[in-house]
Amino acid sequence: MHLHKSVLVILSLLCFGMLSACASTSQPAASVATNLASRHTIAVPAADDMLARALRDRLSARGWSLIQYDANALQDSRGYLGLAHQARYRLTLSNRRIGDCRSGEASFVYNVALIENQSGDVLMGLTGADCRGRVLKRFDTTLDRKHLDPEPSPNEA
Repeated sequence: MHLHKSVLVILSLLCFGMLSACASTSQPAASVATNLASRHTIAVPAADDMLARALRDRLSARGWSLIQYDANALQDSRGYLGLAHQARYRLTLSNRRIGDCRSGEASFVYNVALIENQSGDVLMGLTGADCRGRVLKRFDTTLDRKHLDPEPSPNEA
């Protein structure tokens, strides 16, 4: 009887250890699903100014899914990792219209960054002052040069 209890205790400890190991490992199916969803998504500022709308249009035309975020609320809450579950990247934008170019097109002083949400790495940064069209051309050229396009899903590859 004493041997029987010892065997049960040993088996219980082994089962507990195995269950603990299983509970502590990441769940690859859920992780892969989250990564697949976010690989095509950029969080963009909800600002409604001319340059913000134009940048969102550019990203959409390139195949990105966009979700909007409130930049002030995000900064106050420091919820960057939470945003990483929804979107792989975050576009930040600060800009101010400074007048018009000779062509009549609006001109801006601007600062644009594309940030990888999980790591916080800045993948692209643009700062300057120029006409709207030139800002957008520089944005497109930089995205192309850095190969920043949505990754194809496994079904498309």
